[in-house]
Amino acid sequence: MAEQLAATTSAGTGPGKPNVTRKAVVALVTVLVAQALFALCLVSALQLLVLRNMPFGVVGPSKVTPAVTSKISLDTAAMTVPIGATP
Repeated sequence: MAEQLAATTSAGTGPGKPNVTRKAVVALVTVLVAQALFALCLVSALQLLVLRNMPFGVVGPSKVTPAVTSKISLDTAAMTVPIGATP
């Protein structure tokens, strides 16, 4: 009787036979880790993306703006001339 009880309780622990309890624990841990990663991604995506306590200041005029305006005109009337036509 004791041999039959020992044979039924250790049926899943023999060589070549799956240990169901170990597989279930591994599956549950895997699911919990995946769920934690999904929750972290959701919280990260829903956070308020606003700058807080960021120092900002203007130190002087830009040297790039006059250089660009001397080479490229921002006049909208100049843009209405068709390509290839002389104004």
